[in-house]
Order: sequence, then C-alpha cells, then structure tokens
Amino acid sequence: MVTALGARCRVVHNSSSEIKTHQQSLVMVKRIMAIAVSGITYLRGIFPEDAYSTHYLEDLCVKVLREDSIYPRVSKIVKWYVHS
Repeated sequence: MVTALGARCRVVHNSSSEIKTHQQSLVMVKRIMAIAVSGITYLRGIFPEDAYSTHYLEDLCVKVLREDSIYPRVSKIVKWYVHS
C-alpha cells in the first residue's frame, strides 16, 4: 500500500493481471484513490511541498500525501482513503 516513507522512494509494482482476490482489488482501488487525490492537491498547490512524499509507479514519479504529516488537514484526508 502507498505509505509515507519520508525522503525515501518506494517502487510499487502491481498490474491488473496480478489482482486475484477481492482484498487485492480493494487495496489497488485505495492506491489509485491516494494517487488521484494527492495528484490533484499537489498540482493545485493546496498543501506545502513537505506534505508529500515521492513514490515511483513503474517509471512514473508521483507525489503522495504523507501519512505522518504535521498538517491536520492532510492527516484527515489520508485517514479517509486509508481507513475507508
């Protein structure tokens, strides 16, 4: 699952052909939701740069909201899509 890793980056490998169970499908949807929400907030400049961590999805670099953010609004958004 996409999680905050500080300044480190993590490579996420998972294609639709690897999804075999309902649980794996749910995890994949949550990852996609995290990337989508984070991408929108990043591109619109809603939160400061340090509210995001950098991750790589295959060859694509994406910014994802940090789970351990010091900003309450960021933590609230992350809680919505992680614990839903």
